[in-house]
Amino acid sequence: MSKNKAVGYKGAYGYQKRRDGEGRSCVRFRCSLTNTILDVLRQRPGWVEVKEDGEWDFNWCDVGWLRENFDHTYMEEHVRICHFRNHYELTRKNLLVKNLKRHRKTLDREAGRLEAAKCDFFPRTFELPSEYHLFVEEFKRSPGNIWIMKPGSIKPFQLHTEIHVILY
Repeated sequence: MSKNKAVGYKGAYGYQKRRDGEGRSCVRFRCSLTNTILDVLRQRPGWVEVKEDGEWDFNWCDVGWLRENFDHTYMEEHVRICHFRNHYELTRKNLLVKNLKRHRKTLDREAGRLEAAKCDFFPRTFELPSEYHLFVEEFKRSPGNIWIMKPGSIKPFQLHTEIHVILY
């Protein structure tokens, strides 16, 4: 006995929806911004803009929308948005380093030093002022090194070779 394969059915907005496993004929997107991103998405072949309340596969949203909706909205497995949940854990330099260090310790504990050594791609990093004493010890152990400093806010990176200019 053979099974009939469904070709698909018409969904909202008149586009072709496919049954599971058959893929989609287009990518339905939503974009809350009105800038170059929206222009680019509209020009992509096979991409169809849907209304805010419509079904979408891809949502280019701002962080505010993410905070308000992410934990309160059911999203199907195939749906994508342009932010990571808790993205600040990756985009803030101090939190990125904290997470990389934690990952290295986890690898060392669970998989051994050889695996943890693969995380040695970022320089020794300190968050000042809380780790100032550790920074001073490392500074004295490595004379002549150039230290990259990133002050908070929008201040630019600074390069230092002398500790007396770094006050905390």
